[in-house]
Amino acid sequence: MLEDQSFSIPVDQIECRVFGNFQFSEAVEKTRKASWEALLIKNSAAFDGALLRMADHRIEDGRLVVAANSTSFSAYVATRAPDLVMCIRTRHELIRSE
Repeated sequence: MLEDQSFSIPVDQIECRVFGNFQFSEAVEKTRKASWEALLIKNSAAFDGALLRMADHRIEDGRLVVAANSTSFSAYVATRAPDLVMCIRTRHELIRSE
């Protein structure tokens, strides 16, 4: 929706609504854990802190409203791993065909 629009919104006109925790499916969660363990081997100081995952965004009464879920840094890292991207893509295709 917003990708074709150029706009500027003052920071006091941005609202973030946080709801629930983002959860991977069981199969994808295994890949997330393995990906995180691999990262820890390379960087033992890595910290799996809390992040927000943007679930939706829209303009509402001139305000930018962002909806987000709580997640973790390891989930962010894992979604960049080629194995996980393929796993998610395959699962998405299975869901669409059902």
